[in-house]
Amino acid sequence: MATPSASRTERPTTKNDEIDGRLVALVAGTVGAAVVFVLVEQRVAEPILPLHLFKDPTFAIATSVGLIIGMGMFAALALLPTFFQMSTGASVAGSGFLMLPMMAGVMVTAIGSGIAITKTGRYRMYPIVGMALATGGLSWLTRLQGGLSMVLFSAMIFVLGLGLGLRLVMRTIVLAVQSSVEPQEIGTATSANNFFREIGAAVGVALFSTILTGRLTDRLTDVFADRSQEPVAQLSGEQDAATLTR
Repeated sequence: MATPSASRTERPTTKNDEIDGRLVALVAGTVGAAVVFVLVEQRVAEPILPLHLFKDPTFAIATSVGLIIGMGMFAALALLPTFFQMSTGASVAGSGFLMLPMMAGVMVTAIGSGIAITKTGRYRMYPIVGMALATGGLSWLTRLQGGLSMVLFSAMIFVLGLGLGLRLVMRTIVLAVQSSVEPQEIGTATSANNFFREIGAAVGVALFSTILTGRLTDRLTDVFADRSQEPVAQLSGEQDAATLTR
């Protein structure tokens, strides 16, 4: 008879454990398309995205920040309510209300820093501080557990909201980009910055959804494996007791 410890260590290989050839093809196609795009943009007279913009440190840093913030912000907005629906049994509306502290943080810093920027005309420090706060909030959220206090969770996403508010106020990153390029390239630079932020959002949601689904599958497999051993252990104990009474 197999013991519970043995059954817990032997996991059947499923189709999800293997690398899907279609996934490899999609990744290879994406990389190939990106390479072709860069080569074409280097040769055409009027490129869709002038590559010389990336030589500007302000544009390059602002675009990178937008990409990273897009990944973190949209992944948090998409997955945190889902997490609480599964871990606490909250309703769809209830899980949405749990995100209100984050929006409160966004409003506080967005309004406050917007007023400050209007009065002083300086905006450089706000995206930097906002990035630091958002990074700290996301790092703090790595401690998230199913039985976490709602007060502590509200504090976590409030800090994240404070960072996002500084990052998004009056589109300070876009303002920095527009100030660093030539007047005839303002539209191109602005749209490129928004484009990479949306790319970050799509990649972030897909990446972190995959991580969440994978971890959830592994944990549920272990839980059901343990549950399946309980009737076996109970039946074995009953048989032993019946043998002793004979």
